[in-house]
Amino acid sequence: MKGKALAVLGMTLSLMFCQPTPPPKTPSDLKREMVERLDKMTVALVAGSIEENEITLMPYCSGVWISKNEIITARHCISDEPIFMYQVYGSEKIYTFDIMSEDPEHDLALLKSRADPPEHPAATLAESWWAGQPVHIVGHTTGLGWTYIEGVISSSRMLRGNSTPPAIQISSPAWFGNSGGGAFNDDGQLVGISSWVSTRAPMLSFFVNSEAINQFLIKAQKR
Repeated sequence: MKGKALAVLGMTLSLMFCQPTPPPKTPSDLKREMVERLDKMTVALVAGSIEENEITLMPYCSGVWISKNEIITARHCISDEPIFMYQVYGSEKIYTFDIMSEDPEHDLALLKSRADPPEHPAATLAESWWAGQPVHIVGHTTGLGWTYIEGVISSSRMLRGNSTPPAIQISSPAWFGNSGGGAFNDDGQLVGISSWVSTRAPMLSFFVNSEAINQFLIKAQKR
């Protein structure tokens, strides 16, 4: 009896050690997983138009989840819309939100979903950034939903114009529709929120950095 038990144990151990080891993930696999995670972290702020009694919704800005039901976006994205609506990645359902806090100087706004959205990842803030750092941008470029863009931080200096918030410069083809969306580092941390682009030269986009975002969120929570 003891011999049979040992034989069974031996066969079990043999089967355990004979199980094939799954192949390691390739860089392409890891990149695909990261982009999908960033897509789920990004929302589309949408506006509707009525043509021939049909309502057409078009993404006009982007936003980034920072908690279960809170979204960070650019303040100029919510300044003119009479009804505030958003969509999540992979769904055509429409959700509405309330504006919780605004900071015109830094072009930031905090939104809160009125209904519980589907489960999604939330962004964490990057603690630093540097010139030459690659970034990953997700937004709705010219209304094309969940468009992925690669960019590079061009300079770590802070830029401030007479009518623009302080921002870091990123070389990327971000354009209208990317406003309010995020630039993320290789770890998926939020480096900045898209604020404005230059129309005088190509590939000049400007993002409110994570330090300013953190300060804004701290002030918003105290209100």
